Amino acid sequence: MNEREGAHVALITAQGSKVALRTFQSKLQAMIQTHTLAGRLQSGLTIGQAVRLMEEQIREIIPDMITRVGEVSRAPEAFAAVEKAVNQLVLTLEAEMHNIVRIADGKQPGEAITPSVAEAAKQLLADWNENLALEIRLARADFLHVQGRPPDAPPPDTLKTDTKPTDAAPPVETPPSPGPGKSVESYSAVRGRPKAGFWDDLWIFIAVEILAGRIAPESQSDILGRMLQWASDGGHSLSESSARSRARKLATASAKELNSMTK
Repeated sequence: MNEREGAHVALITAQGSKVALRTFQSKLQAMIQTHTLAGRLQSGLTIGQAVRLMEEQIREIIPDMITRVGEVSRAPEAFAAVEKAVNQLVLTLEAEMHNIVRIADGKQPGEAITPSVAEAAKQLLADWNENLALEIRLARADFLHVQGRPPDAPPPDTLKTDTKPTDAAPPVETPPSPGPGKSVESYSAVRGRPKAGFWDDLWIFIAVEILAGRIAPESQSDILGRMLQWASDGGHSLSESSARSRARKLATASAKELNSMTK
């Protein structure tokens, strides 16, 4: 990718990120007004809806940005610029989420968010980020795939862009995209098939149960029991070992915070 193409790509990603942020903030305010009028602003439903809005916005901007950038250059550096812009946008939207979690928890600016609520929201975002990392990896593979190349042509990863014939060098293997907020080293934890699609709804349910006082946030057995019951009632396949590990993390974090608050 030459300098002119790089500048063009930078403009596309900057404009796309700006529009996406403005659209997300507008939808977020509309959701807050709707939930306020319906009397459900201070609930896990508000957190869940905000995460869905963030997810929709990111999934809308990725293909649009990739298409526009691809018309300028299909070099690996071009996709790297898209990925960087998406990562930065995700971090910005997650910062907006902190406000939503505070509002849903009924806290004023400066007040500490209930540990169990904060942990549930954190886990919700972590699960979503892992799935997003896989989607970006697939998008990168599609972006770099050269359509219509001759059968005997070298694979896409070995094709060079913006190099002179005398600049021949061995192809450099590019590591898989780590995704928002993740390093290349930590990306290995994301390998394998994506998480089950019901996790977002399950964490929303647990957050609502905690806010309503029906679950003791520091009780692993309470959390585990409600998780398994919810999955069973909804016909979802959830192993007890998978649920237990997550219930333990939430209960441990909640108990630690509660103990520190009573000292």
